[in-house]
Amino acid sequence: INLCRLLIVFYAAVFALAAFTDADFLIIDVSEEDTVSLTYTLTRNKGDITLSYRTPDDSTVLLADTEDKTYGEETITLQPGTTTFFLAGTDAAFQVSFSVKDIDISKVKSINDTAPEL
Repeated sequence: INLCRLLIVFYAAVFALAAFTDADFLIIDVSEEDTVSLTYTLTRNKGDITLSYRTPDDSTVLLADTEDKTYGEETITLQPGTTTFFLAGTDAAFQVSFSVKDIDISKVKSINDTAPEL
């Protein structure tokens, strides 16, 4: 078993976004297709909020557009290049938890603007 593949990247935070803002929180770079499992929860206190990711070809994929509380589990295939997970909102306050299973930590370039420790 490759222990690096068993890594779970977990991110939890409380946010407040004033004007319409994109907040990148996870950047992953892969050299070939890689399938990962995502689990997320968004709890909105006020405003509008979305959870999405940007693919290497600059397409945006919406994961969740929260009402009051949204929970999701998905399996996605990362394409070669850089994939950026982000939150976007207008005058929003919310809590988020987000995890990625089955990712090699060396492919994670940034978690909340900080390089992960290898």
